[in-house]
Parts: sequence; C-alpha cells; structure tokens
Amino acid sequence: MACNAWVNPIITSWYLKAGDLLARVFFKDADQTDEPLTAEQLVRRAIKELVGDDSYFDGNSDLGSAGIASVGLPIFVGLINSYSDFLDIKVSDVASLATLGDLVNELDERLKISSAGAGVGEEVL
Repeated sequence: MACNAWVNPIITSWYLKAGDLLARVFFKDADQTDEPLTAEQLVRRAIKELVGDDSYFDGNSDLGSAGIASVGLPIFVGLINSYSDFLDIKVSDVASLATLGDLVNELDERLKISSAGAGVGEEVL
C-alpha cells in the first residue's frame, strides 16, 4: 500500500520524464514550445495522454467521469508532474479534490507560488 502511494508515482514520473526527454531530443513536435504550460493545459494534456481524448475535460466534472479515478490516478499525477519542472504533486493532493476545475485552480496556485519563488516573470530594474 505504501508502495502504491509513494513509490509508484515517483517511478512513474521519472519514467515519463525520461520518455519526454528522449521524445524532445529525437522527435521535436510542432506543438511543443519552450513556454511553460498553464494549469489547464497540463490537465488537458495529461487527460489526453491517459484517456486518448481531452473532450472529457470539463471544469465541473469529477475525476471519475474523466476516466482517471482510482486506478489511473497515480499515472495521471505522474503525467502532470512530468509536464512541469515546477510541480511536485502527490496522489493524495489530487484525490481530495472534487472536480477538475478544483484541480486546475490548485495547480494554478502552485505554479504561481513556484514561479514567484524562482523569480520567473519578474521585471529587472
């Protein structure tokens, strides 16, 4: 049980980051940019990768209706973590949220906090 809660998301995240790195080196996509993704783009991309279609994304729908409840949740969290260098969310953080809109809001707050701490977006005088 502890393995599923702590070890699997970390290993999944490493695996996905390695695959993403190899894909960026050998197969540069036209839609990949150097700009960081927004919270909504992170969630949409993870849903599309996991389910195959991002049409399931609706800010009012819960994780189950998007097809990412219980079994797919650790992989979903690993995907989100692999898409952003600034996030390190855990399955328990996502499982406690009611809707995908709540998830987007939570990720947006965490991205704002991490970018503020990193000095990103600040003007230099």
